[in-house]
Amino acid sequence: MKVTNEPQFIYIQNTNQGGGAHAMIVYGASGGALQIADPNYPGDNSREIWYENGEFEPYNSGANKQAILDGKGQAT
Repeated sequence: MKVTNEPQFIYIQNTNQGGGAHAMIVYGASGGALQIADPNYPGDNSREIWYENGEFEPYNSGANKQAILDGKGQAT
């Protein structure tokens, strides 16, 4: 984004729990946070992935919005 000034695709996968992956768009960065457009949270501009101490912090989402509402979300 620093070079292109364009949003970037991000793909995350939970390798510790046998799978689970998610595709999103990074549309901004501030401090140690990447601002995320997550299709499971349409219109929610508060979603972020944090980068601290040289690592990304876990990001919580789910298979879809209903799975999240049913308490089946997971950290990836």
